[in-house]
Amino acid sequence: MIFTLFKFFLDFFNFMCYYMSRRNEGGKNIMKPIRKVDKKSNFYITHFDVVKDKSYGGSSSQGDKDNKVIDVHMSNGSKTKCPNIPKNREKLLKIMWKQHDVNKGKLNSLKNKSRKFIMLALTSGLCTIAGGAFLGIANLYDLALPMELLYGLIGTCGAATFGTLAVDAKTVSNIKDIEKNEFLKKNEEILNSADLEDENCLLNINSFQLYELHRINGSKKRDEIPQNFDINSINSLSLDTLKTLKANLERENYLGLSRSKDKTANEAHSSKQYVKR
Repeated sequence: MIFTLFKFFLDFFNFMCYYMSRRNEGGKNIMKPIRKVDKKSNFYITHFDVVKDKSYGGSSSQGDKDNKVIDVHMSNGSKTKCPNIPKNREKLLKIMWKQHDVNKGKLNSLKNKSRKFIMLALTSGLCTIAGGAFLGIANLYDLALPMELLYGLIGTCGAATFGTLAVDAKTVSNIKDIEKNEFLKKNEEILNSADLEDENCLLNINSFQLYELHRINGSKKRDEIPQNFDINSINSLSLDTLKTLKANLERENYLGLSRSKDKTANEAHSSKQYVKR
């Protein structure tokens, strides 16, 4: 029984972590602000998208025949537009990397906060289990115990456990986002060497994340984005996905096998080269 309850709490916690990691703004995955001052800021970029907008004058002045502009979304819900040109993308990405550096400074405090939440959840969870055990013994042996108080204790501790796990899931989600961005910073070259149409690069990645990878690859081609992975595009990806992708790329780089039947054995090693890190 104790194992079943513990597994239930663990599954609930994992679900909350997943839910918080998928928190979005208007259906878009975002770079979540960590500091209170950034949560309703007019200067914190959550994400940006390339969209068509025929009414935007700046687009035609830059010679964009497809009327594509960049929509920049801020954490206070406001947004601005600019021409879809490399110079603007570079500036926006540079600002987002600065935001990451600020968020990274909060990493240790977030981890300490998460540890406190976990200890509180374990304590209240154990109290809930103990209360349930006492209740079962009381019913089995018909003991005279203050049942109303016991029910109240179980309900309060149970609510405290779920509430604490829900709050901690948000903290853990923020920690994972910071670690994911830091992982990208250290492995940007090898990740952007990936051919996202090569199934060997996408092994052991779940279907939800595969959809996001294909969407990112499609956006790169459609919107003339220089690379698949940057601090804006990976908002919809998990840290585990990036780690799996890197491991797949390193394996393919090590094997150096030809991906075309027309290649000769001598050309095999040069047919597909990934960066080894």
